[in-house]
Amino acid sequence: MKGVGIFRDARKTMTAYVSQNRYDLIVMDLLLPFTKGGQAIDASGEVSRMMSANELNRRSYVIALSEHQNLVDEQKENFLLKGIILQQFDRDSETWKITLTSYIARVKAEIRLDFIIICALEEEREAYFSTVADCGEKNILQGLDCQNLQLENFKGLCILLPTMGLVEAAIVTTRAIEKFSPRLVAMSGVCGGYSKNSALGQLLIANPTWEYQSGIWSENNFNIEPYQADLSESVRLRLKATIDKVGLMDELEKDISATRPCVRSSPRIVPFASGSAVVASTDRIGEIADQHRKIAGIDMEMYGVYKSLKLSCRPDVPLFGVKTVVDFADEKKEDDLHEYGAIISARFTVNAIIEILT
Repeated sequence: MKGVGIFRDARKTMTAYVSQNRYDLIVMDLLLPFTKGGQAIDASGEVSRMMSANELNRRSYVIALSEHQNLVDEQKENFLLKGIILQQFDRDSETWKITLTSYIARVKAEIRLDFIIICALEEEREAYFSTVADCGEKNILQGLDCQNLQLENFKGLCILLPTMGLVEAAIVTTRAIEKFSPRLVAMSGVCGGYSKNSALGQLLIANPTWEYQSGIWSENNFNIEPYQADLSESVRLRLKATIDKVGLMDELEKDISATRPCVRSSPRIVPFASGSAVVASTDRIGEIADQHRKIAGIDMEMYGVYKSLKLSCRPDVPLFGVKTVVDFADEKKEDDLHEYGAIISARFTVNAIIEILT
């Protein structure tokens, strides 16, 4: 992430930088030459349109300066409506300096990250020590249980939920998005699977996901109202390309000493259901499977993470959730594949984050 962008060159150059790089603070002159060395002209209209349409720097602080009082008076209200601070530049005045200093201090005080990863279990977070990630210290940041992670040039956090569940997942994800302004949100871990559509040890990417408990109970039955959340098409295509790579499972399973599944299965992008309780019943998983004929995964958190981002102030942020099947949500629940599943999903998540952010 870039820190501060200061634009006083040609408008073409400014537009290119703002569309290709993310900044915490942007400072620009309203009188800009259209070509290098050309005469400076009023660029206020273009600046206003450019920042309104810019997704990459939607949450950046923007300060526009001009030494022409008439231009400031004319555009101040319009800029204010678009969240742009417009100040008159006067070498003898301290006002613009105070404003600029204040916003620089605000940027320094904020924590902005490249990514956050949500995990429901400690063993899921510990799995990142078996990846190429540089795992740093654990800290309580903004009231959240965080582990520092470095992936190549990208900085982020792996955040552990206080307990499992949809509500915890939604609340923690929402707080993390508001506090850390990540460029990407992910979830990894282990899950149950539906035996007709998944295999033990299989890596599942959730798309779409829904809460299987939402609906209406009548006297004799339950009528579901499945409010779904899904991946963006751009993220889905990137993940599809990743799981289609030759030798992917060899890479993910390299040097794992934990118990492995009897049969290796290829990763898939599948329908995924979430609920607030652990499912350990063949009859119950069968009822949930009736909601979607292709359902493959089931857990307690995924939908909460997806829906939280969709309803947040950053719905444009890339999102994905990946979990490994370690049981079939029936009476034969076992823990043999938990370590394997957590490591496989963590390694895939690391690869996908680097791919998407790069």
